[in-house]
Amino acid sequence: MIRRIRLQRLAPQDRKAWQKQYYEHQKHWQRRRLLALKAIWDGHNLSAVCREQKVRWQTLIYWLDSYLHGGFDRLLEKAPVHRSLSGRCFSFARDRQAIYGEGENDHGIERDG
Repeated sequence: MIRRIRLQRLAPQDRKAWQKQYYEHQKHWQRRRLLALKAIWDGHNLSAVCREQKVRWQTLIYWLDSYLHGGFDRLLEKAPVHRSLSGRCFSFARDRQAIYGEGENDHGIERDG
């Protein structure tokens, strides 16, 4: 079944719950998701909602699927951000070596040897 039709079928029973969620969640990213969901309920197409909310189509689909599979709780949970710190640490060590001329284990200590 088409995603938009499934969402519009849920609209009548979830409108009061939507209003409650909207007032409870004050963060911008949460309200964007709720407003996108409401726009779909009101009959707007996906492209118009993407332009209005300034999100990619894949992001909107992810939000809508989250709502369909887990309700408001799943829609409003923060997705984990995966960032690699290892690249920054290695570049810091390289920069330090280039600036100070230190080796890996040579921290400015002269050893006889």
